[in-house]
Amino acid sequence: MEFMKICKMELKKITVVCAFILSGHLLMAQEIAFNKIEPAKIAIDTGVFAGYARHELASFYLLIGSGENNLKFNIVGKSSNSVSFSYDNSFSDAQTLVPAVFVNKADETEILLMIEIAAETSWGQELLYIQGEAVNYIGFLEYAVALEDDSSIAGHCRVFKKGKKIVIAMDPVPIIDYTSGERLVNGDNLKIEINTAKMKMKVK
Repeated sequence: MEFMKICKMELKKITVVCAFILSGHLLMAQEIAFNKIEPAKIAIDTGVFAGYARHELASFYLLIGSGENNLKFNIVGKSSNSVSFSYDNSFSDAQTLVPAVFVNKADETEILLMIEIAAETSWGQELLYIQGEAVNYIGFLEYAVALEDDSSIAGHCRVFKKGKKIVIAMDPVPIIDYTSGERLVNGDNLKIEINTAKMKMKVK
């Protein structure tokens, strides 16, 4: 009888461990959508950031140059009031910076931020990843959409998280690949993976 009790107890332990491992695998395989949002925006008319627009991003403010040829942005902590990231592209021939914000629907402190660099058409996107109180620069994504009315990839993609990776999956639209001499590719064949553990980006 004692032996049977021990066997049952050990079997319960094994069952619990197996369930824990299985739930971990299911969580890793689950896709969590990032919703594109329009954060609250205020125009700044006075002070150091006069001529900027302020956007609310969870624990941060995005302060981004408004109008043409104001190619600067800063990410500032709400509580600390300190600059966590600063960008200045004043010497570029580009004209505007256009932000797009994607928020994890299960955790609003996890954000993928795209900042479009554009002149007459989009030149690509600066990518930043925000998690809690941390701001990480991912890199510059050299792709645009080959449509007359809209050349930004931000309006033609789906963003989701799978395990430790954030995936940008393009819609089935023609895409300009600036890394290959402005070659046209089909959006169906283009995915960008961001490894949030290593803060590295890979185009597939």
